[in-house]
Amino acid sequence: MTGWLLALPVPFMLIYADAWAWIVAANILLGIHQGFAWSSTVVMKMDLVGEKIVASRWA
Repeated sequence: MTGWLLALPVPFMLIYADAWAWIVAANILLGIHQGFAWSSTVVMKMDLVGEKIVASRWA
């Protein structure tokens, strides 16, 4: 949820930006959002797969 909350102001920051600092700040928030979203996607995939021990093919 934190990632989504950080991304909510991004479109408004870009629309009403009157200086490059606002665009840079919006890009930083967007990067944080993507980091949280990607890490939660990986965790969800790990939960779906479960804890499987895979033996090496060449052992």
